Amino acid sequence: TNNTRVYHSTNFGATGSWSFGASTGSVSTYGVWFTNATTGICVGTVALLTTNGGTTWTATGAVGGTGNMTSVGGSGSNFWLTRGGNIHGTTNLGTSWTQTYTGTPALWATSIAVTSGCLAGWSSGATGTVVKLNGTPVAVNNNNNEVPNVYRLEQNYPNPFNPTTTIRFSIPKEGNVELRVYDLLGREIAVLVNEFKPIGSYSVDFDASAIASGVYFYSLKSADFAGTKKMALIK
Repeated sequence: TNNTRVYHSTNFGATGSWSFGASTGSVSTYGVWFTNATTGICVGTVALLTTNGGTTWTATGAVGGTGNMTSVGGSGSNFWLTRGGNIHGTTNLGTSWTQTYTGTPALWATSIAVTSGCLAGWSSGATGTVVKLNGTPVAVNNNNNEVPNVYRLEQNYPNPFNPTTTIRFSIPKEGNVELRVYDLLGREIAVLVNEFKPIGSYSVDFDASAIASGVYFYSLKSADFAGTKKMALIK
C-alpha cells in the first residue's frame, strides 16, 4: 500500500509486476488482507472494504478507539485489526466492529491462519509483545463420522436465504476441492473452499451480507467431479 493505492502482484512480486485499482481515498494505509479473490479490508486512518477485488473501496462501520490502525487479518467474513494496543473484530465484513482485546503496548502486525478447523491468530508489537487468538471455529466443518462413497453437492439451506446459508457436500476421494459462488453473468463472487481435503462430508456457511439480492450459482469441483446448483438471496 502507498499513495492511496493498494498494489497487487500475480507473479510473486517480480520487478515491474505491481498493479493497482482505483484509489482508496486514504493516504495513510498500513495493512491489507484478502480472505478470497474478491473480498478484502485495508486499514490505516480508516478501515475500507472491497468486494470486487480492489476495483472499488468503501468505508466500513466505525471502529472504536483513536490513532492509526496498523494491521488486519481474517478468514471468511471475519476480520481483526489492531489499533494501538487493542484488537477489534468483525464477523460481518466490517458492518460493525467489537473490541476483542485490550492491552499495551502498541500492536503492529497481525496474521490469521486456519489450523485443524479452527482460526488461530497472532499479533505482535512493541517490546516483543505477542498476543494470540486460538480456537475460534471457522465456517467449514468436516463431518468425518460419515464416509461417503459418491460425490454429492446438496441444495443449500435455507433457500431462499438472507443473509447466510449452509452448503453441504461430500467427496469419496481426497484431493483439492474448489467451492465457488458466481452471479448470473458468470462472474466469480466468492471462493468458499480452495484447498486439499480428505475424504469426508463437509458443510460451509456462506455469508452474503455484502452482495445484492438475486439468483446465484455455487459450483463444486474435485478430481473428476463438477456440480453446480442455484440459490436465491432475498434481502
